[in-house]
Amino acid sequence: MLFMVFSIRVGPSLLNQCFPKSTFVAKVAGLICQLLPLGLFYLVLAISGVSWASLEDSGWTYPRQASTGPMGLWTTYSAADVHWPTVLATMPAMPSLVLMSVMCTLMGALAITDAFPSGPDGDPAPMETLNFDTELVTVGASSMLLGLTGGNVNFHKFSVIQLRLDGGTHRIAVLMIALFAGGLFVSGVPIGQLIPKWFLAGLFVNTGMHFVKGTLFSYRSMPRFDWRGWKLPSSQGIIGPSCVLFAVFFSPAKAILFGLVLSITFFPLEQCCRLTRDQCRVGRPGREPFEAALLGDACASTGRRQDLAVVLTGAVVLWLHPAVGGSLGCHSCGRPCQVHHH
Repeated sequence: MLFMVFSIRVGPSLLNQCFPKSTFVAKVAGLICQLLPLGLFYLVLAISGVSWASLEDSGWTYPRQASTGPMGLWTTYSAADVHWPTVLATMPAMPSLVLMSVMCTLMGALAITDAFPSGPDGDPAPMETLNFDTELVTVGASSMLLGLTGGNVNFHKFSVIQLRLDGGTHRIAVLMIALFAGGLFVSGVPIGQLIPKWFLAGLFVNTGMHFVKGTLFSYRSMPRFDWRGWKLPSSQGIIGPSCVLFAVFFSPAKAILFGLVLSITFFPLEQCCRLTRDQCRVGRPGREPFEAALLGDACASTGRRQDLAVVLTGAVVLWLHPAVGGSLGCHSCGRPCQVHHH
């Protein structure tokens, strides 16, 4: 597992240094380094003659499950076998599950647009905006398909982002994952017996290391806070490390709640001191430019006084009248646009 993590973290840069002029290596370096440890594992098995049954007995792989296709849910079970009181008892938890899928989808989309401001080389529209509605419709449709065929709820996979970060383009990453997942979906191959546990553990460790590193050093990408002439690091930079420490000593739920409280506390304070405009690649709904205009003008009118009452008043107005921004555009150009206040 440690070799796999080392291969993923260091391998792409080493390959690019060995083949600096190869565009092919630059595109597939991340993919090669992720699959190399697994290929070596299969090679050792073939040479040593170790069987899959012995690996399962030793705990290297998961137990073999029944191999069924996408219609196995409807051919194996009968509606008469369903215990409907249990189904009804689980219904109150469904909205939170849907909310989690929506949040994971939106955060994954924001992570991609934040890490990659433009599309890859050869993209005909590198600055094309990302439409949240399209993302949610795609995830919702795939989740319905998986639910009807015995699968799990779907949302953006971290491996797509990780492959792109490790050196591959997002087209290759998405294509490989689509072919792999689609093949498993149609064939019903028991993947748990073919993929060793250390490989899955390495993927999780690598993803966790990436997120922890990004969290601890996120203050570098944040604007500094101007306080009486002193350029101080953004107060939002302590939210991530604080959540990590809270999760270590308490629980993840308390860590999320603590981070939410810090975000609510620090966000309005810093936004009232920033009078800048940012450009992003995320498609904004028709109501959001009006919100940004109202809150931005409120911040601009307060200046150094940091009168939060004006900002909170604007937020209350938007909360009480959610449809007021539907027919309004940007306060600068009179139509919905990608430029918004922070």
